[in-house]
Amino acid sequence: MLKWVYSFRVLIAFCTVIGLGALLSCEQETKQEMPAQVDFNFHIKPILVQKCYLCHGPDPSSREAGLRLDLEEGAIKLLESGNRAIVPESVHKSALIDRITSEDEDFMMPPPSLKQTLSEHEVALIKKWIGDGAVFEPHWAFLPAKTEKGIDKDAFSSNIDALIDEEIAEKGLKPGLKADKYQLIRRLSYVLTGLPPEVKRVKQFVADERPEAYVELVDEYLENPAFGEKWASHWMDVVRYAETKGHEFDYQIQGAWRYRDYLIRAFNEDLPYDQLIKEQLMGDMLLSPRVNPKTAENESVLGTMFFTMGEGTHSPVDVKKDEADRIDNMIDVVGKSFQGLTVACAKCHDHKFDPIPTADYYALYGVLGSTRFSPVPVGNSNLKFEKISQAAALKQKLNLCWPIPG
Repeated sequence: MLKWVYSFRVLIAFCTVIGLGALLSCEQETKQEMPAQVDFNFHIKPILVQKCYLCHGPDPSSREAGLRLDLEEGAIKLLESGNRAIVPESVHKSALIDRITSEDEDFMMPPPSLKQTLSEHEVALIKKWIGDGAVFEPHWAFLPAKTEKGIDKDAFSSNIDALIDEEIAEKGLKPGLKADKYQLIRRLSYVLTGLPPEVKRVKQFVADERPEAYVELVDEYLENPAFGEKWASHWMDVVRYAETKGHEFDYQIQGAWRYRDYLIRAFNEDLPYDQLIKEQLMGDMLLSPRVNPKTAENESVLGTMFFTMGEGTHSPVDVKKDEADRIDNMIDVVGKSFQGLTVACAKCHDHKFDPIPTADYYALYGVLGSTRFSPVPVGNSNLKFEKISQAAALKQKLNLCWPIPG
């Protein structure tokens, strides 16, 4: 009996501790500090995405009550009910606040069936955001970089250094020590060529006290053929370069090595980036293609192998699906390579974060789907493209970068 009473007391104590812990946890949650300035992208948009976009987001097929909260014009427009979901600088006039604070299950938002109730802290954030003007900011990646006033930019080699130093100071850290000449040449050699510096060159650089010694060293490594090999490899990773197609039989990509060598030459020749983009997206349609002075080969047309570096199946069972998968892959790599964007979401709905509508996705899908791949001679140095199609000529005038279907 005593043993049972003792165990019961232990159980009571355990439950009390758990209960207090839960109460403390709830108290901590409700006492989260309110930021001095509510940031739309950091504080508000994640709430809207998780709790509101399912019924009031970019997808018109699932949108309720004609309310769209992912766009400012949709959030502040007059609804059929005669109210506005959000009235900037007025919490009391904003119907959204009435909905998210209501205890009536037939009126409250989000609906209880979704099990997405907003916390008190989230409600407070939305109230403060509306009271401050309900500013809808573009995604942070589309905002121009800026530095705080008062930074002495003359003390840094570039604005990038100023931004980095600003973040270091904000975290209470100090910049690392300046590299000595041994470290400098080693880092430079590995970064630019991927190779360790020669012992003889290290000794020469360390002993050279001239101010221009470092600049000359940089130029030396930039002119080294290994520079193109090293930095072309980075771009090859971006465009998923391979010499075989993968899948079951892993058949070869004919001439893949030509694209590899094309990239190496392009980097070693310091080809302008805009030209590199044009050659990879429409190198076969340039009015004045770039010609290799040594081999007389058409360099520009080699860049279009960019589109062929994808996984390929042999004799697919579903030909249409296989074609769709290939085009999807092309769109994916174009977006990631040249824009740093993942655009796959737009295949099913307007992108929730980036300005990529489904209409644009399938416009590009149509262009790539109607483009045919065929062998093109690269050794003719007299290619003048005098008989270029009217569509291609118009495209050149508009300075577009997508393949025009023949």
